[in-house]
Amino acid sequence: MFSWRGRPLTALGPSDVPLPGPAQLAIARQILSALDDLENAGIVHGFVAPDTIHWDGSQAHLVDFRWARRTGAKRNFARRDGWAAPEQHDHTGAVHPGNDVYSAAVIIYQLTTGEFPDEAAMMRQRLAARPGPLQVIFADAFADRAERRPSAATMLARLPVDDLGEPRRARRARGDHQARERYRALRERQRAYHVQLLEQQRANSRPRPRAPRQPPAEEPRPAPDPPAPEQPPATETVPVRDDTWPPITFDAPPRQPVARSSFLPSVSGTVLVSAAVAVVTVVIAVTLVLKGFA
Repeated sequence: MFSWRGRPLTALGPSDVPLPGPAQLAIARQILSALDDLENAGIVHGFVAPDTIHWDGSQAHLVDFRWARRTGAKRNFARRDGWAAPEQHDHTGAVHPGNDVYSAAVIIYQLTTGEFPDEAAMMRQRLAARPGPLQVIFADAFADRAERRPSAATMLARLPVDDLGEPRRARRARGDHQARERYRALRERQRAYHVQLLEQQRANSRPRPRAPRQPPAEEPRPAPDPPAPEQPPATETVPVRDDTWPPITFDAPPRQPVARSSFLPSVSGTVLVSAAVAVVTVVIAVTLVLKGFA
């Protein structure tokens, strides 16, 4: 994909045409100079149109040479747009530098007057209705036959030094009118801005209605547990004696009598204690006697 400087002339809006005098003259000179160089090289661009002329504010560039042919070569395409020469409406005949001169003349005329292109006969009528330097510049440029049109070098020599033929007084009046229109448009934008600013200030000074407070959203409560099934009250089980049961019997061996010793007299407890005291008294007495003899 190619990239060229500036924008095509098709990007100009209706309010941009006609262009100021210096821009008109710069575009006309540079395009005609480019066509003169192509003619000297024996090349015909073949598709000079607002799409193929780029303007960056100071220089015009002729671009897109896809349809370029050698001078005298057979024409292999047709054009029917408003900037095409009459002989380009069909694909017969040979290419000629006059094809490019016609297209360039229509474009320069449109940038100068603001009028849209038309057929060659209508363009000649429009030019005849504009007496002055324009008739000299575009003389025979809208001829039906390419051989009768001037060369790019001839048209370049016809261009004036400061403007494309617009009288200085008319140019000044047009400039003053455009300046007044721009001033009026600027004032209208300023008034609209001030009105909008005032309305915004009034709107901000008014108390704003407060929105009703919304109660806080309640959190969903967990579902209660299902009630436990009722249990019957616990009752204490008391064993009930049933006398009707059969008596329990144990098959234990019979109790045998304890045999008493033959040397243990059968006496009571008091007698046993008295006997023990007597024995202890005798032992003590014997002990004392034995100590006295010793």
